[in-house]
Amino acid sequence: MKRFISIALCIVMTFLLTACVHTDAKSKEIDEMFASFNKSDNCVLLTDDYLIVRDTYHDLSQIKYGDKNCNVIFLEENGFYSYTYNDDNLTVEFLYTKYEDFETVLLGSATLPSDIINAFYKDKCFWFRVDDPKTDEFNQLYCSWSVETQQMTCTDTDEFENEIEYVMDNNRSNDYSFTYHSGFIGSYLEIVDNKTNIIKRIDRSTLNTFEEGKKLKKLDKMMSFNIGKVFEKDGDIYYTSFFEAGNWGDQSYEYIVKWNFETEECEFFTSYYFEEFQDSICDMYII
Repeated sequence: MKRFISIALCIVMTFLLTACVHTDAKSKEIDEMFASFNKSDNCVLLTDDYLIVRDTYHDLSQIKYGDKNCNVIFLEENGFYSYTYNDDNLTVEFLYTKYEDFETVLLGSATLPSDIINAFYKDKCFWFRVDDPKTDEFNQLYCSWSVETQQMTCTDTDEFENEIEYVMDNNRSNDYSFTYHSGFIGSYLEIVDNKTNIIKRIDRSTLNTFEEGKKLKKLDKMMSFNIGKVFEKDGDIYYTSFFEAGNWGDQSYEYIVKWNFETEECEFFTSYYFEEFQDSICDMYII
């Protein structure tokens, strides 16, 4: 039995090492494949390191308000919301910046009850999850600051039954709900029509329905099905996925696929190349 396990582990390790290493020829073939695909520039993408507006990459470390780093949190058609944070006095400045000229407007400021654990944007509000400073026991709060009223409200996180952070479409769509199921055997995106309760799935087999998808699968037969972010527009579902283009995933492409809920027709939308591995796709907006 131990011998069988050892052999199995060796096979798995050999596969992983082989899968993670690309020859120069293989990397060139991948680059040529993506270069041959049609690309739309009607997209804004936010990763851990970059804000990409259409086809222009902006280094997040260079996006500042005065001498403070802007934490970009939510994309819109003409600009993005961000905030600055001073952890010495727990002060937050709320900002809106236009893509066209990167002109930034200060929307207001507030002081949080404790340090930020996580931040997101929902219903025209900046949201922060923080520890409740009034108790020594584990208890957390959601503090939301409204762009419209410029007021902050703090509520116990236990009062929220549904997930409001780490949502795949960043709380945009009222018509559809999205859940990504990741598993060793197979991963898939579950989409629920909130009006009819009809449930549909997108999985790796979806790549067989359009030419670019077939080429992706052919070039990487063991390619996993992964989804970073989702954006819904008029019943069209756009999702991001990852394709390794260099050794150990350092070089990669994030590509976007468009899928219609009613017809289930699928098409390649666009792609972006990265020299460094991006830990996550933080947000996406289809213009």
